[in-house]
Amino acid sequence: MDFWSGLVYNFYGNRNAFLRDKEAVYDYDRNLHVTYGELEERSSRIAGYLTRRLGVKKGDRIGICACNRVEFFDLFFAAYKTGAILTTYNGLLMPWELKELFNNETPAAIFCDSVYQEKLESFRQELDFTPRFINLDAEGEAGYRHMLETEEMPVLPDPDPEDILMLIHTGGTTGTPKAAMISYRAVVCNSISTVLSHNLSPADTTYLMLPLFHTAAWNSISLGVLLAGGKIVLKKRFDAEEAYDIIEKERPTFLLGVPTMYTRLSLSPRFETADFSSIRSMRCGAAPLPMALFETYDARNLPLCNSYGLTECGPSNFSFPMRLVGQEELRRKAGAVGQPYYFNKVRIVDDQDRELPPGHAGELQFSGPLTFSGYWNNPEETAQVIHGDWIATGDIAVCDEDGYYTIIGRKKHMFISGGENIFPIEIENILMKHPAVQDCCVIGVEDSHWGEVGKALVQLVPGKPATAQELSDFMKEYLPTIKRPRYIGFVEKIPRNSVGKLLLKEAEALHLQVNGSVH
Repeated sequence: MDFWSGLVYNFYGNRNAFLRDKEAVYDYDRNLHVTYGELEERSSRIAGYLTRRLGVKKGDRIGICACNRVEFFDLFFAAYKTGAILTTYNGLLMPWELKELFNNETPAAIFCDSVYQEKLESFRQELDFTPRFINLDAEGEAGYRHMLETEEMPVLPDPDPEDILMLIHTGGTTGTPKAAMISYRAVVCNSISTVLSHNLSPADTTYLMLPLFHTAAWNSISLGVLLAGGKIVLKKRFDAEEAYDIIEKERPTFLLGVPTMYTRLSLSPRFETADFSSIRSMRCGAAPLPMALFETYDARNLPLCNSYGLTECGPSNFSFPMRLVGQEELRRKAGAVGQPYYFNKVRIVDDQDRELPPGHAGELQFSGPLTFSGYWNNPEETAQVIHGDWIATGDIAVCDEDGYYTIIGRKKHMFISGGENIFPIEIENILMKHPAVQDCCVIGVEDSHWGEVGKALVQLVPGKPATAQELSDFMKEYLPTIKRPRYIGFVEKIPRNSVGKLLLKEAEALHLQVNGSVH
């Protein structure tokens, strides 16, 4: 057995054996406490069910579309034990988006909860294949509880480090989510990096604020905490008031959220008096941390800091090592995303991929064992981001003399709303379906709550009037709320060059002249 094979072999199983009686996961909504030993047994029984009853083989996909719950971890470890590939779906996507993802990835089994069952059933008969749908809340022989009670434990196979363990969805230039292939090697190295970078131990507890269809929930926090022997507190969805109850009762030491979540916490009447003394790190990712929000937390001497990670590159990429950095350093470097985690090789390059020295802005790129293996069934998009040994992020960054990195812009035309990547071309394609729309463009504009929201500039077909409300109502059929523009303004002409490409800077200047309508 070579080094990498030895590293990934039974990686988490050893931890589960060492700490059998220690609590690993607390499912807060169901008041369900699961120890490491129970997690080991639960996942082994599900692994047995998948292989013996459903015939799942190495490389087959198993999916889950659900709110946060302990079954995510059952299925992760079951995948680790069987060689199956776990893929997690965002239940908030539109039915046609989920159908497209299912058809591309063809999971043999799809686990769902009652929240999303009706949505999945609405297109089940339209799929190009026939998966087994399993409702996590159902009783009887078809229910998940029965699986846990009846199946025997399987034999653990030897995983290859480059085998794919997870498919995690991320946005693309077309707006359609792509499935990033995450290997055993990448998962293990991300977990080790998280433990080392944040000095995690069995004494640590995290309240998982992020949804488990998101890469950060897995590879920036949960799997590191479990490797360290810590505890995860789960809730179906983030709720600011219940978050304060959890902070008070469970005393978490480590939090990871997006700016919208920290904003909601800060707006609560409980913010000024809440006891945060157990928390030694509040990481903020997925979108830039607004300076005003940092200052709100800093006024209470709370360790809120920026971080940065990409699904394709880790996402354990940049943060502040919180046991080594004090509040004064956070103030001094406010706006930076921190320094590289362990195992990251980082460079900043110009448009010809030539490396730039500190102090010069360019595209941020990563290399090393944390990186992904390409996009599932998407060689074209894979070729766009993998440049030899390097992953191109599309983000513009600069490194200062102290080794701190700051993200100063995005090479890609996209914006981030509530921590989610929003790609304008997807919205533009929907708007162009309306008979009164001749041309349009969508840009991100600043919003105090969501970070950014969409603003659509619309050029109407002469003689075909339409109102902003009419266009907004039209988009409801195709787009979830977070993707629909908050503002719609009308212009005489969309600025484009001679070959039809959008002149983004001119469009951004034009939007200042158009108030638009709020929705």
